[in-house]
Amino acid sequence: FLAERNLAFRGSVEKIENPHNGNFVGIIELLKKFDPEEHLRRISNKDINEDCLSKNVQNELLNIMGNAVQSKIITQIKSAKYVAVILDCTPDVSHQEQMSLTLRHVSDVNFMSKEFHSETIDISAALSLFEKLLCWLTKYRDSGFEQVLIGVKELTEELETTAEFQSKRLQKTKKQFNYEGNDEPIVDPKEVYRVECFNQVLDNVELYLETRLEQLKKHTKLYGFLGRFQNCKKEELEKHAADLEVALTDYTLSQREESVDLIKATDLDGHMLVAEMETFKLIFSSKYYGNPSRIFQFFSENDRATAFPNFFIALRIYLTIPVIVASGERTFLTPNLIKTYLRSTMSQYRLNSLAILSIESRKQEI
Repeated sequence: FLAERNLAFRGSVEKIENPHNGNFVGIIELLKKFDPEEHLRRISNKDINEDCLSKNVQNELLNIMGNAVQSKIITQIKSAKYVAVILDCTPDVSHQEQMSLTLRHVSDVNFMSKEFHSETIDISAALSLFEKLLCWLTKYRDSGFEQVLIGVKELTEELETTAEFQSKRLQKTKKQFNYEGNDEPIVDPKEVYRVECFNQVLDNVELYLETRLEQLKKHTKLYGFLGRFQNCKKEELEKHAADLEVALTDYTLSQREESVDLIKATDLDGHMLVAEMETFKLIFSSKYYGNPSRIFQFFSENDRATAFPNFFIALRIYLTIPVIVASGERTFLTPNLIKTYLRSTMSQYRLNSLAILSIESRKQEI
């Protein structure tokens, strides 16, 4: 069955009841739960009109399971309250535009945060890593090309081939009447590759990192004190807490008959936040200092969120902000595996259900 459909037999492990044990072991586990012979007999004798092998029943089952997983996600989002939204779009194999919606939130028992995905990473730490990476790219742009050539030479020797830069015929550009400059074209093909390809790629990477770095600096300026509050004086904490309270405050207009009221809604109290931080420094060990993720986990596991409500909310919002936005791009890997060239006529209804069940496979235990 698997060979006829060009499906893989083995997974990464061969243990029973493991989600990564492959198609062969998985089908054996599935068959042991049912009696397929009786069901196939009833289908052959037409004792049943609509069986589980039909496309309609398949789509309905996929839709039911997909909606169940989606309901779990919605419940988690509602309980989390604070979410970060990541949107991304790309065309699929049938040239239809597909949109990915990724919601990042911090739960009480499993908070998200390899370098940029480790449990200890936060925006302040990511800012330092981005600055080091940007500095390294700047140096690599000046001296890295020769290292690349050495690596290419070693690779060509290993593959028993040659790598030579192809020279192109120089094109002369028209010279304007009043233009006195004499622009000499680059003759060396190696230098052409360095200027037009190597430097161009690194410049684009540096431009993206600089843009992302500015965003992280803004977030660090607002939330960074949460990771170094133990070294801040009370006056400095009061200033940062007041700025954070203003940033998290929203005003709405409420009209009552002939009067209009301005209603203020804020997520935390800056003065109480400072008091809770000062209390935390006096009561708890210094092993939590400098690690907002560990402090948040301590609050969640020991039911201390009610004792430090403003500190808990500030940490929750801080950890919700994504360091990188690659999650939206990675989600498109699954639809590309599901909707292949041979399955390009798949309906959007079925694709959505299959994608949800595949991406959120950990939530399928209903």
